[in-house]
Amino acid sequence: MKCSFCLCDKEPSKEHIIPYALGGSLTTYSVCKDCNSSLGSTIDSKFIDNIFNRLSRCQTGLAGQNGGRIRSIYDHSTGELKDCGVFFHGDHDGQPNVKQKIDVEVSGEEVRVNAVFPTWADSKRIKGSIKSAVFGKLKAADSKADESVLLKQAEKIADDAYLRGIISTSKDVTIHETINLDDLTLAFMKMSYEIACEEFGEPYYAHSRTAGILRGAIRLNNAQACIHGQVFISDSFIKSVLDKASDGTNHVIILLGGAAIISVFGICSVIRYEESDKRFMPSVDSAPIFLLDYKKRTNSRTTLLNWFSSHDSLEVGAFVGSICAE
Repeated sequence: MKCSFCLCDKEPSKEHIIPYALGGSLTTYSVCKDCNSSLGSTIDSKFIDNIFNRLSRCQTGLAGQNGGRIRSIYDHSTGELKDCGVFFHGDHDGQPNVKQKIDVEVSGEEVRVNAVFPTWADSKRIKGSIKSAVFGKLKAADSKADESVLLKQAEKIADDAYLRGIISTSKDVTIHETINLDDLTLAFMKMSYEIACEEFGEPYYAHSRTAGILRGAIRLNNAQACIHGQVFISDSFIKSVLDKASDGTNHVIILLGGAAIISVFGICSVIRYEESDKRFMPSVDSAPIFLLDYKKRTNSRTTLLNWFSSHDSLEVGAFVGSICAE
């Protein structure tokens, strides 16, 4: 079988349509190992590390492929110390790992040091960092100088700077979490493409025009190279249906017409995976809905009509109309 991404005859690998780290249990074998690895690092990893998904993983205790769990939603987050502009990133324990700010100016015999450290930095770390920065500047100013002499000079300057109290500290930490819509869109495009490939097989990704467009955008890692309908849900009725289907523990995938409607931890999107070819456009009578229990790591499939029939308060006609209106 050809790989659904590179279209080469390669040995297939097990690919989770919704990432395993997010509780995904629906798999496909239409992706080769190379594409699986490449797209996992360029698309899946960014989606998994999104602040919404990190929070959900932290709350549910979901483990990744290697058993690792999120211990803090601030792991890998970025931010700054507002009063001095020093940036930091979050550690596993939620503590900010601050890159101290050290400015050293050498002018003739005069050496000026301006340094900013977080309040929890100890004196040994402060002096060591300043010594290293000063030594680098002194060495750059006089490359022929004896390094042992420069090290002693740098050490003295670091001690003097610390003793004179010219080191300032900061405790005002501001967390930054950037929600990149292109990253989210690419992840949902990839899920939409893979569920369509799993549902319709090689004829879909070998012959569908829009499959080629989706595949190209995904492989190029370019969410802007897209087809009509790649939007995040704003329709309240669609959102209410997906929330009902998720039932607190499910991810949801629905194939209807030429679209995939997907909800992952409440982040929802409609992706158009086919615009014209009727072979790849399930009608309301045959539209499948997949429910993925992310706590139990199980999944089930039924038809959209069967699912709506068990929820008397919901109208399938209104749902279909909302999707078609997107």
